[in-house]
Amino acid sequence: MSLSDQMAAASISTSASALKHAFSDRVPIRSILCLPDGGASLSGQRVRVGGWVKTGRKQGSGSFAFLEVSDGTCPANLQVIVDASVADLGSLVQTGTCVQLEGTLKEPPEGTKQKIELRVEEVVHVGPVDPAKYPLPKTKLTLEFLRDVVHLRPKTNTISAIARIRNALAYATHTFFQNHGFLYIHTPIITTSDCEGAGEMFQVTTLISEADKLEKELVKNPPPSESEVEAARLVVKEKGEAVAQLKAAKASQTDITEAVAVLSKAKESLSKLEERFKLKPGIPQKDGKIDYGVDFFARQAFLTVSGQLQVETFACAVSTVYTFGPTFRAENSHTSRHLAEFWMVEPEIAFADLKDDMNCAEAYVKFLCKWLLDNCFDDMEFMAKNCDKGCIDRLRMVASTPFERVSYTEAVDILIEAVKGGKQFENKVEWGIDLASEHERFLTEVKYQKPVIVYNYPKGIKAFYMRLNDDNKTVAAMDVLVPKVGELIGGSQREERYENIRDRILEMGLPTEPYEWYLDLRRYGTVKHSGFGLGFERMILFATGMDNIRDVIPFPRLLTPRGASVTDFPPRAQRITGGKMLGRLFGKPKQETNALSTLDKLNETLEMLEKKEKVLIKKAAAEVEKAKEFTKAKNKRAAIQCLKRKRLYEQQVEQLGNFQLRIHDQMIMLEGAKATTETVDALRTGAAAMKAMQKATNIDDVDKTMDEINEQTENMKQIQEALSTPIGAAADFDEDELEAELEELEGAELEEELLQPATTAPKAPVQVPSGQRPVRPAPKRTAEEDELAALQAEMAL
Repeated sequence: MSLSDQMAAASISTSASALKHAFSDRVPIRSILCLPDGGASLSGQRVRVGGWVKTGRKQGSGSFAFLEVSDGTCPANLQVIVDASVADLGSLVQTGTCVQLEGTLKEPPEGTKQKIELRVEEVVHVGPVDPAKYPLPKTKLTLEFLRDVVHLRPKTNTISAIARIRNALAYATHTFFQNHGFLYIHTPIITTSDCEGAGEMFQVTTLISEADKLEKELVKNPPPSESEVEAARLVVKEKGEAVAQLKAAKASQTDITEAVAVLSKAKESLSKLEERFKLKPGIPQKDGKIDYGVDFFARQAFLTVSGQLQVETFACAVSTVYTFGPTFRAENSHTSRHLAEFWMVEPEIAFADLKDDMNCAEAYVKFLCKWLLDNCFDDMEFMAKNCDKGCIDRLRMVASTPFERVSYTEAVDILIEAVKGGKQFENKVEWGIDLASEHERFLTEVKYQKPVIVYNYPKGIKAFYMRLNDDNKTVAAMDVLVPKVGELIGGSQREERYENIRDRILEMGLPTEPYEWYLDLRRYGTVKHSGFGLGFERMILFATGMDNIRDVIPFPRLLTPRGASVTDFPPRAQRITGGKMLGRLFGKPKQETNALSTLDKLNETLEMLEKKEKVLIKKAAAEVEKAKEFTKAKNKRAAIQCLKRKRLYEQQVEQLGNFQLRIHDQMIMLEGAKATTETVDALRTGAAAMKAMQKATNIDDVDKTMDEINEQTENMKQIQEALSTPIGAAADFDEDELEAELEELEGAELEEELLQPATTAPKAPVQVPSGQRPVRPAPKRTAEEDELAALQAEMAL
């Protein structure tokens, strides 16, 4: 029975006791307000409700108060009327106060929008709030602001509505697959294999914590010295000789037994000393590399990026299965579409080809859309009113419209024709590219104006497990594209042929050992099977029209700048209250640029670039060695791939060199600006002293001279500020962004045409505030003034 059916049944009985929560002494507000008549049929009945005050106000000269109370079960609030004789109104009207109230439901006067209201007769509980410190005032708050109070944002209407929509979609997911006979499989969070082969994985290890423990232990109890170990060896030798002498002298058995016991203790003591002598601080290494043999799992382990490979093992045994759980990816990205932790729905179907896979994906997405319309319409109305006016129409369109199906080649041809017709894309369109979000949205929002399934992608841009088509150029892969979001689902028919998938693993430069268990599925009873993965947060973005993925997951995990807090909630000292909160709401004051701090940051960046350059040089050399080994093994294709990666690393080294040159130039300019500003500050100080000395002589020109010097000083400070701002492509230049760019390059397509050296963006001119300069005679210029003039001329360019 759906929730709406339950509400209808409850309205027939019109009994408040039937609406009471099964495990709580209260009636959920949703059970009252979401009845077909808005709760009017419950008028006259006594109920107990609990929730939090959204707004409160005193009326009638403080004789009573109106409260808007929400318990989070629905978007609507219950209007409550409390008399001053019942409770202290001052503690009840504050936004955020928790209340549990008992009273009688009454119909409000005609002309009001409420269908029912509660006249309070008893206040059971009050959880007070200090309004001076409460971070969530009644004013409209931005989503960006709420991300800084993630532990309190569920109290807001938008986040609570998204939570209910997320819950509905999760329930619908299980309902769909259970209704179609799928078995729910719990796949592991910790894995030793990389499903996508991208290498962007979080590592799981105890080596660091064990190394910390060992370091503290060695400080507290230092290991024995070499001389102490040698002394213990001599003791063992002496005790051994003593036992030998007793045996040679045919001593009594008692004497020999006692000597042997002493020898055993000496050996045990030596063994402990030798074991502690071998202990070294730091992470254990073997042959110059980290020794994962002593790690918790005795090998490298990671947080999973997908449960697909593991759930395939059950598909190859019980036919139709699905997994629904968290996955992790260490992408160096700050975009509104990326999270470090996100949820995936991944079904797998045995005896199914790509067409069956597309049919299942289309039916699943339609089911989710229809479920929201049938069971979560009030929350969708709230999102349509406050976030995206077209979200409900979009759900209806997807739920009722057959999805368009086009091959990748056809899709690229459509995009090329659009370019010829004047359409401009930021990303170049040609066969072999991975379609960008702008391409996907053009197909769904402009060309077809409905969901599109693109299939048969080039093998070079897809994972190793996707089935190779007969043309040997494409794989049996498909993506479901929807308006607003672009790619919603990615899936494929899996490669069931042992030789083909083994060759694909080698071709992509992946080690075969971690995938031996996966290859066993092809060795023993291989079967045709297909599956897909739906990014759960992307589905919520599509349904609600939200723009940032961080707002549709309860606790967003994302790339954190170095040095920032990575805790679930902001430290108490950083929580926004009072004036600080207003500062976050209405913007931060502009901070003065400091040339010294900028120089320090540039030095740190330069050091980081040099380290990265050394690493890339080593990687390039390693690829050469790999190519030699593959050549000896007569694996020409793998050798070529190694050489392509070598060329890519060399291009990255060249780009790093260009970055370093630009930073050097900027540091030189900052040093010159710093020296010039200090000179002008000294002149200003001298002029101020001169003014004080000459006031008695009534020299009118002194004031004019001071004004000119002050104006010149202000100009120089503006010049310094402009110089302290990175130039052109170096703007906002920091380690995180550079590493993100390098990671994107490392993971880029390695086709020949994509390996041309990238051009760097031209430097944007620095806008230096001109200001009016004082008119003066043209005296002979000093060396400092010549330097200043040259600097200003350079800046003007």
